[in-house]
Amino acid sequence: MRLTAYARAKLLTLRDLGETEVGGFGVSRQGDLLLVEDVQLVQQACTSATVKFDDQSVTWQDQYRLTVPQLELLRQTGIQSFGSCSFDEPVADLQKLGIL
Repeated sequence: MRLTAYARAKLLTLRDLGETEVGGFGVSRQGDLLLVEDVQLVQQACTSATVKFDDQSVTWQDQYRLTVPQLELLRQTGIQSFGSCSFDEPVADLQKLGIL
């Protein structure tokens, strides 16, 4: 996947705005799905129970559900996801909880 200068700058700006996570979609043209030209955010509620995962699906805000086959199809047709969470943040959280 490649990002235009605009999409990369927007993503980095959004990532660095504060201590919150950023969720969104990369926008591409149909002729070049791997070139992300823009980034659009998804309105989010920041709670520990907002997104739920199980072996068959992922559910968002208890009203939107994608099954594993649906996610596989979306990934095959060019839908990708990204996050702003660093590797260190989850490790630090687990250390605070005494798990690591």
